Amino acid sequence: MMSSMPLTVAAMILAERLIREEKTNKVSIIGSFTDLGGKSFPLGLFSFSIYVCLFGDGIKGEHTFELRAEYQDGQPATLPSPVTGKPTFQSLPGTNEVCVNFNNYVFPRPGLVWFVFSVDGAELARRHLHLTQASPPQEGHNA
Repeated sequence: MMSSMPLTVAAMILAERLIREEKTNKVSIIGSFTDLGGKSFPLGLFSFSIYVCLFGDGIKGEHTFELRAEYQDGQPATLPSPVTGKPTFQSLPGTNEVCVNFNNYVFPRPGLVWFVFSVDGAELARRHLHLTQASPPQEGHNA
């Protein structure tokens, strides 16, 4: 008899863009990143995506997920935070994916931002994004 496998996050990826192929349901992850530099803050009208891959025995059926963004000091980032959804997962046991796209997002300041992913009220994963202010080019150097 197989032992029960708890609901687990296999991957949580920040990307420039996610593309889901309609016929095969494959997800293409374009431009993953962990660091982002801006010339000035607030850093505005930024679009990005978050891909989360879940697996485990308890995945079948309807669940509530929450994705929130917060700075390391606990202050919320300007994500329409939290983002929530109620996906219905089909496979048991199995793997399912959550893809969230953000358009025209504004990061108010540089710092370390944590994206926190929860399912049914239980935190399952955290993913960081390091926001930095880019230095202006030095005189005499070509950009």
